[in-house]
Amino acid sequence: MPILNDFRPVAFQVLWFLTGLALGCFLISVAKTSPFPDDPEVQAKASRFLSTKDQVDAMFFGSSRIFRGISPEVFDDQMKSHGRSMTSFNFGFRGMLAHETNAMIETIVEQKPERLKWAFIELRHWGPDLADENRYTARSIFWHNPQETFSVLKSVRLKPFPFARGVNAKGITKVLKTFLWEMKKRAFVAKLSGTHLFHLGAKYANVGLIHSLFAASELSFSEGQALIDHQGFVSLDTAILLDPSYGDRREQFQENLEGYRRSVDSLRKTNKGDRTYGIPKNYNLDALRRQIQRLRFAGVTPVFVIPPLQKPAFFLLDLAKEEDGTILFNFNDPDAYPDLYEIENRFDADHLNQEGAEKFSGALADRFAEYLSSLSDPD
Repeated sequence: MPILNDFRPVAFQVLWFLTGLALGCFLISVAKTSPFPDDPEVQAKASRFLSTKDQVDAMFFGSSRIFRGISPEVFDDQMKSHGRSMTSFNFGFRGMLAHETNAMIETIVEQKPERLKWAFIELRHWGPDLADENRYTARSIFWHNPQETFSVLKSVRLKPFPFARGVNAKGITKVLKTFLWEMKKRAFVAKLSGTHLFHLGAKYANVGLIHSLFAASELSFSEGQALIDHQGFVSLDTAILLDPSYGDRREQFQENLEGYRRSVDSLRKTNKGDRTYGIPKNYNLDALRRQIQRLRFAGVTPVFVIPPLQKPAFFLLDLAKEEDGTILFNFNDPDAYPDLYEIENRFDADHLNQEGAEKFSGALADRFAEYLSSLSDPD
């Protein structure tokens, strides 16, 4: 339909890019002294990593499920009990999406840590959405390099359109509804793509502290020191002592324990059922493959981890079959890992507490040591 061709979201996206670039040029006086974003939490971890990067054998990447769930100290001690000396570091962060994780991994690899051989990565969906509170921050601008922005734009195109097509009508009514639906879809894609291109524009302008224009969070000295002292890990049990706002999340969990138990029971039943899900068509498989290839090229072996969730993740298990030699450790199983789902080991429905994190870290080390033992040449 000719009128559809006149609706060009590309122009809208270019406008967002140029706006971000202009704002970036206005603030270009900012000088970056670190390859990582000027975020207090990131800088605390980055300073520790950079000072010991040639001593690190393994790193953990992912969202708060990794950040708050894996203790490198416990992992290293458990590996030592298996007769394997290893030094690891937790580089997970709150709210870190798959695309940001990939940019962090790329930055780590660029530092050329001499001993880094293993990257444990939370396996999940490559979603293109940005939470309102995370937009235009130093972290979100940081990961919008050209390659990652191109990748996330593909994730945008793959994202299911959140509006029903609604074209059951006939004749001219059907044509009109189809036209309106197409317009909505293109506007939706253009807006989300434009948001990412705005971040790319600011990135190109080398704006390291643009987040200072917004409500940037502060990191207390105590929490920053804890991140340094514990190899990038701070449990939510410790975090709540430093930031009482975490108490709301804890209280909500305790008030709905029965709902949590039902979710775990449902997961247990689903895991025992027939697996007919497969890999969703909207999964950015190309992004995952590039991540694997980049790490292998740098001499680092990716090890994917599915943490203990509340929902089935069958498609994540199928992803491991797409690439030969992909290592996947799945902990999303209340029957195989009941301790990780016990209420006394949870901080809330989505996160482990200190004791749960120690159990998760030990279990991960056990699985990894077992894998290494299965290799003909584990070193």
